Amino acid sequence: MRIKHAVLILFLLVSSSLFAEEAEPAILLRGPVPHLGIEFLDTNAIPSYYGEYQYDGGRVRIYFTSENIVLSEEWVVLDCSLSGVFEHSKDDGRIDLVYMDRRDWTAFFSFEAGTDDVCGFIESYRKRQNYFLNIARDKSGFSFPAILEF
Repeated sequence: MRIKHAVLILFLLVSSSLFAEEAEPAILLRGPVPHLGIEFLDTNAIPSYYGEYQYDGGRVRIYFTSENIVLSEEWVVLDCSLSGVFEHSKDDGRIDLVYMDRRDWTAFFSFEAGTDDVCGFIESYRKRQNYFLNIARDKSGFSFPAILEF
């Protein structure tokens, strides 16, 4: 009788894991492209790297910079588990966010409206980007993570 229960429990565990939804990874489609100016700020010529990811059925645009950024009052703190995330208060059908890392880099993100788990995307990006920055032998080169997993 115990063997039947053990087999039943094992079957339920295996079958439930087969049907559990796993989050699709974000895939880098384009970048890094050297760029002057960050579209979410007033007229500027801030040097940055531009990239695009495929995520949650849409595209996420990113501008990465190591320049010192001062945000206007239009940027408000976003309630994420990660500190340093701000949301732009304008409503243009997109979700525009910025993450300011303690390691002196900043990334601007533009998600399509309705994108799920933008905070999770930024957290995954932050972890991978800091990993790449830590292992880079040539500090003058820059690379976006090719895949972000959740």
